Amino acid sequence: MELVDLYPTFADLCGLKAPENLEGLSFRPLLSEPDKPWKIAAYTQVQRGGTAGKSVRTRRWRYNEWIRDGKVILTELFDHASDPQEYRNLSEMSDFKETCQELSGLLKSGHNRLQ
Repeated sequence: MELVDLYPTFADLCGLKAPENLEGLSFRPLLSEPDKPWKIAAYTQVQRGGTAGKSVRTRRWRYNEWIRDGKVILTELFDHASDPQEYRNLSEMSDFKETCQELSGLLKSGHNRLQ
């Protein structure tokens, strides 16, 4: 679940129709069916001066791309199964190249993709 899901959820719980242009989804169905298929990732974006940070978080991984002047200047990959505090960046290790490619694609594909 993401913050963008709160408005549609509250509207749904109150019996109101949320605007159709919202990126979020109501998670009301999960209240009665917690095992129901849901989003496979959560997305965040930050701006630090001239550098944009975009991130995708799955159950296991957090993948970040830091972008300046339209170019990715740094990537980060953290394994929350073994490194929940995000101390060890795995993105430069060859064993994790495929994981980085997969998560980069997921980051570019956008919101609301269900598992």
